[in-house]
Amino acid sequence: MLFYSVIENLVFFYDFINDLFRQSNLKILSLNPYDQIDLIELSHKYRFDFDDAYQYQIAIKYELALVSFDGDFKKSKKVKIVNPKGAIQLYKK
Repeated sequence: MLFYSVIENLVFFYDFINDLFRQSNLKILSLNPYDQIDLIELSHKYRFDFDDAYQYQIAIKYELALVSFDGDFKKSKKVKIVNPKGAIQLYKK
């Protein structure tokens, strides 16, 4: 029974990865070491924690809007901030 459960979990994991990365337009975005240095400045300037600074820097680098309820992002006008409801409306257009 345990063996069946392991196989079942592996199939589920395979399907999940396949759907997420192979069957969709999902892209993994990252920062190079030089971009990551800017995280320190962003953290200090806007009082962002690491996660917020990283997401913010990704949005700057790739010219993206951020979808968030987080009010911390409103401290800067460099990146467009969209709440989730607004993002859904934009997506439907």
